[in-house]
Formats: sequence, structure tokens, C-alpha cells
Amino acid sequence: MAAVLQEHGLRHALVALDGEAAPWQQASIAPGPWRWSVLKPTPRGTEVIELKDLAVATSGDYRRYLRVGDARLAHTMDARRAAP
Repeated sequence: MAAVLQEHGLRHALVALDGEAAPWQQASIAPGPWRWSVLKPTPRGTEVIELKDLAVATSGDYRRYLRVGDARLAHTMDARRAAP
């Protein structure tokens, strides 16, 4: 997505898709770090992180899961068990 924006002349942007975010900006006009709010299912609620020259991917099983009987299966895989 960032490459397409660059091709169309955009000079800086924060590209985000379903829990993944990547800032892109030209060094000469860099407005500073992008602030990204991450929702956390904890008493603190959210946390703000700053992105500059890096990207972030988030994932939480509190929103994406499947109930199978009494089991709650997450959308992420546990490599040790080869299962959700």
C-alpha cells in the first residue's frame, strides 16, 4: 500500500490494515514519530506507541476466536502444539 501511495506522489502517510501499521515519510519533511494507539483488554485500556522507521503488528484473541463446544480457539497458532 505504501508503494502505491508513493507512486501517486504522497510524501508521508501511516498505512494500516487490520492490526498492522507502517509509517512512511520522506526524511526531509518527517513530522516526527507517528502515534499509534493500541487497544488492550486490560484495566489500563489502551497504550500509545510511537512509530518512526519501524512498523507494528498487533494481535489479540479477545476479538478473533471461535467457540467449539466449551473450547475457545484463538486465531493465532501455537507452533509448539501446531494448533490454536
